[in-house]
Amino acid sequence: MFNYLIGNSDAHAKNISLMISTQGYHLAPFYDFLSVQTYGDNELALYIGDERTYGTVAAHSWEAWAEECVFGVKPTLALFRKMAQDISKAWSQIVGVALSQYQLSSLELAFVECMTAVIESNRNAASSMTGGFFLVNKVAKISLYM
Repeated sequence: MFNYLIGNSDAHAKNISLMISTQGYHLAPFYDFLSVQTYGDNELALYIGDERTYGTVAAHSWEAWAEECVFGVKPTLALFRKMAQDISKAWSQIVGVALSQYQLSSLELAFVECMTAVIESNRNAASSMTGGFFLVNKVAKISLYM
């Protein structure tokens, strides 16, 4: 779900690992998170339901995915909606830190603008698919030229 929101269409099973300890199995820290949708890649490495592109994913796709994973559909969609709501604030904070600590080039600023648009679009789609809506568009209000 997070990969969908950030536009990581390159998310695949080899990007998920388990660590084994004396306490059992644990999910390893995540790695290889990137927004390839920002570069125009709209094909999903892992299908969501039967869908393989962002534009074809709908509520029924997430319902099918949740069922395939043996997750409860309602709690899964509620979590997805919550993640979609929270991603705007998190992305705004990340951009704010980057702008305050680094001198970004015009190319880097353009990339941040593209990624902001991807996150906004995917967030709005997730909201629509899960029955939610956002009154304030926080992502779009990021000022890249502080």
